[in-house]
Amino acid sequence: MSGTSKFRSVSNHCIVIQPSPIHGKGVFAGTKLSAGQKIAYFEGYEIDHDTRYSLVLDGKRIEGTCNLRYINHSCAPNAHFRGRWLVVSRDIYHNEEITVDYLATENRIYHHFTCKCGAENCRKRI
Repeated sequence: MSGTSKFRSVSNHCIVIQPSPIHGKGVFAGTKLSAGQKIAYFEGYEIDHDTRYSLVLDGKRIEGTCNLRYINHSCAPNAHFRGRWLVVSRDIYHNEEITVDYLATENRIYHHFTCKCGAENCRKRI
């Protein structure tokens, strides 16, 4: 593990946290990533309520304690969760923001928001 990150990644240079045009901070590819590749494991602990950095993974609400807590939503995501592993859905280019569809992880959204993902098929309200 890198001294600046608190997550299990396949590569220490796989992801970078930086300002996002979608919202606040985001998770970006530190190198080109290939479809099917594992990126990182969503570290955290189980909780019983929704928070800003929680996701439902493997049927449990997990409060993110790793850099993946900054993963932003997109209506046209380039990654998805398989269990608690973030996996590349399509090739992702160096410096491209890595996104997931929050509706694919949540059985319901407790804090609705206006989507600013910019995707052609954007739902506008999540």
